[in-house]
Amino acid sequence: MQSFEPGSLQYMRTHGLNTKIVQLIDGYDVDYRTGAVIYNEITDSRPFDWTVAGDPRWFDAMLTPAGLAQIKTYADGIGPWKPQIVPLKISPFPSTNPDGTPFAGSTAQAATQAPTNLIGDAHKAGQARLRYKFVDGGKARRGKQQRDSGLRAGGFCVFVVKLQGDK
Repeated sequence: MQSFEPGSLQYMRTHGLNTKIVQLIDGYDVDYRTGAVIYNEITDSRPFDWTVAGDPRWFDAMLTPAGLAQIKTYADGIGPWKPQIVPLKISPFPSTNPDGTPFAGSTAQAATQAPTNLIGDAHKAGQARLRYKFVDGGKARRGKQQRDSGLRAGGFCVFVVKLQGDK
């Protein structure tokens, strides 16, 4: 079971759900100048149940050691957005496009950076190891993996293969 809403996952765990639970973690966008994930929009930047409860935190609160420890109380693992694991950055970042319009950048123009500490921090917090498979997006679309995983970034698709211990 996976969800972006911690409230629903907590409810299901306390009511006897006996399966692996994954807390999904999203972000709004990427600042291609710095590689930082942007959290500033209530639809994509935080769980809706936090919004309803008046909780002002963004999803990045889940990525801290304290947030990961809280997730461990109800979930077996996390399902972060790829840029939270492998940042994307455009360098040098031009100020304008060739036609003079402001340059915004895109995922296709960005290069991957060194991985963040997120996976190591999640393991320290006792989270199950999520096995990711990064595959070339073009090859995935031409092959059997033609579904939109929702996790495309940097020309690659990310598929969560399984939680460690699953068969």
